[in-house]
Amino acid sequence: MENHNVAVIGSGYVGLVTGICLAKFGNNITCADINKNKIDSLSGGRIPFYEPHLEKILHQHSDNIQFSTDLEKTIQKNDYIFIAVDTPENENGSANLQSIFDVAKKIGQHLNQHKVVVIKSTVPAGTHETVKNIISKYLSKDLTFDIVSNPEFLREGHAVGDFLYPDKIIIGSNNPKAIEKMLDLYQPLDCKNPLLMDNVSAEIAKYACNSMLANRISFINEITHITEKLGGKIKNVQKALASDHRIGPHFLNPGIGYGGSCFPKDVKALIHTAEAYNCGSSLLKAIDKTNQLQPQLFLKKVLSYFNSNLKNKKIAIWGASYKPETSDIRNAPALKIIEALLSYGAQIHVYDPKALQALRNLFQQQIHYADNKLSPLNNADALMILTEWKEFQTVQDLPENIYPKVIFDGRYCLPTGTRNLYSNRKQLQIDTPKSYNALNVHK
Repeated sequence: MENHNVAVIGSGYVGLVTGICLAKFGNNITCADINKNKIDSLSGGRIPFYEPHLEKILHQHSDNIQFSTDLEKTIQKNDYIFIAVDTPENENGSANLQSIFDVAKKIGQHLNQHKVVVIKSTVPAGTHETVKNIISKYLSKDLTFDIVSNPEFLREGHAVGDFLYPDKIIIGSNNPKAIEKMLDLYQPLDCKNPLLMDNVSAEIAKYACNSMLANRISFINEITHITEKLGGKIKNVQKALASDHRIGPHFLNPGIGYGGSCFPKDVKALIHTAEAYNCGSSLLKAIDKTNQLQPQLFLKKVLSYFNSNLKNKKIAIWGASYKPETSDIRNAPALKIIEALLSYGAQIHVYDPKALQALRNLFQQQIHYADNKLSPLNNADALMILTEWKEFQTVQDLPENIYPKVIFDGRYCLPTGTRNLYSNRKQLQIDTPKSYNALNVHK
């Protein structure tokens, strides 16, 4: 198997997973970034975020990977150039592509022979053409290159497995030779049927997949709201949906809404693209609106229980990351809930297995940070579960002397027997509004 020389520009989440996993197969990888502190940390074997197995693979295959701030050298010595920089959200919901365009300019300025330029970042349809034009503007007349649209489908917390054993690989290019080169590079991956298409279709496919998954989450949350209002049990409805082979069980967990770096901005970016081309986007707007309402609905339950008086109430919180198995708090619904609780004068005590440092950077001394799940519960007026880490999915092992007075299960991750367990705890004989029998509040 031939080893390839691959540059990955952008050493964030997508770039590092891509570079480190490609190094595992013996390729010569250079991960480049303009952030010197990040590169120094990576050169020392330290990854700036938590992702299971990634740091271990880096240490095992460190001979195949190097980190650099020298973009000129990185571009010139490699045959594949992956663009994996962030495309954050602008105020109007569109994708900010400035970092993409800056990299394209550098490629054009320093290209010394034919390269395959691979856009790994999530970008709106048509971005490949703009990148092509920018590179060409700065390129010497006798040099050529190919543009490939190769969107990533990595789930935080499962990214290594998703890269090495993908259920799909999308390769978009109008040049069959460029597609062949990408198939050669990806040959070691366990994917039997790569999806080959044009650039525009590949760009849209990423937004379409994420928006469809966001749609399922918003849908189940609306169904949950209706079910609880009428006194039903959402877990029974979930079972019915999951048992239908046309629907399946995935992304049907109700809760406080989706977050992270992909779903929120990708839905909004697709809305912006649809409106820019005078296409309908009413469903996409509804998906986004429903998701934004979820933390508010959760807070309404809390405020109703405490008669809108949270002043000096001690609130224990389990989980701050937007999902389990990651330290990422970007767009995490927990942040909105914590901010609201602070505005009502509550005292917040938080534990999260991996996201505490990111939380400290954001809230500083406004909240209290715990190094285990038990310490926030001492004399707590309530426990809120805002991320469904596995260690939070049971409370049967909690000592009776620190059992919280009420649990607000924002992720519906506690088993149905929790309510019966609570009824057997003497200190929990408290008056609760009858309506809470239909809510995800365990007393």
